Amino acid sequence: MKKNSGFTLVEVLGTIVILGLIFLLAFPPIINQIKKSSGEINEATQELIFSSTKTFIDKNSNEYPITNENVYCITLQTLVDSGDLINNLTDVISGKKIDLTKTVKVSIENDANIDYIIVKDGDCVEVIYKPPFPCGEDLVDARDNNTYQTAQFGDQCWMTENLKYTGNGCLSKTWDSSAPHDACMANGAEIHYQWKAAMNEETRGEDETDKVIQGLCPEGWHIPTDDEWKVLEGTVDKEYGVGHTEWDKTGWRGSDAGTTLKGSLFNAKLAGFRDASGSLDNVGSYGYWWTSSPVGSSAWGRSMLSSNSGVRRITLSQAFGYSVRCVSEQ
Repeated sequence: MKKNSGFTLVEVLGTIVILGLIFLLAFPPIINQIKKSSGEINEATQELIFSSTKTFIDKNSNEYPITNENVYCITLQTLVDSGDLINNLTDVISGKKIDLTKTVKVSIENDANIDYIIVKDGDCVEVIYKPPFPCGEDLVDARDNNTYQTAQFGDQCWMTENLKYTGNGCLSKTWDSSAPHDACMANGAEIHYQWKAAMNEETRGEDETDKVIQGLCPEGWHIPTDDEWKVLEGTVDKEYGVGHTEWDKTGWRGSDAGTTLKGSLFNAKLAGFRDASGSLDNVGSYGYWWTSSPVGSSAWGRSMLSSNSGVRRITLSQAFGYSVRCVSEQ
């Protein structure tokens, strides 16, 4: 039988199917490439953004220290709000407006190697390792620029001055013996805090002995726990070391811990206290300090007396006002 020179219907259909398969296999990469290209920002525009990011980081070095392995996620909107990047930024080539929700991912290898890349919002995870505070140097509280001297005691770094921060508005609150006990009151440079004011409304249970509460302390510092005070006392006392059962007692304890802490290094100022009515008492003879460790409606505290060489461990009413010392988290 002589075969026709044209294509049969079956052959035509087979050809269409084959072409269709080839198209389906080829089409996704084309779409992906288009999506990738449409999301790119011109190199010159990227350099402008990266330069603005570096300026922003340099100006805010306390918040963004150049520490190895740190990763920062800074949105373009943040750069605009800070004035480091112009608003209504457009790509210099395409003329399209840049999406300010995009994020500059800053990855720090070391001082000389910092990688910048622009990613979508949510595609960046911050990793922040802050260098340890150089204990012994002055600590400047970025919130109000108050400066505090610091000192090392064993493995702990403490402020050697009482806290003076009132930025939470506690000075404007009425001193009241009823809950929530969240006021503070000044006597010159000395501030006495009711317990919840010192804790900045943070709470922890009596069984959460190791939970760190920043309270009103600066970032990287916190209200010391009852146990942290015990460590301090054991570190400075000449007779009873850290971990000795002496420090688990209540009342006056230790040999000369109080004398040492009242000395120039810790400078435990005897600033007295405020009672439930707000009256100031015992200035110059007694000093009282809060811990972050609650005991029912009270909390553990410490007291020192001008004529006593020890340190008293005592429960203090949360309605009263006492001094605060901060200890470093590092």
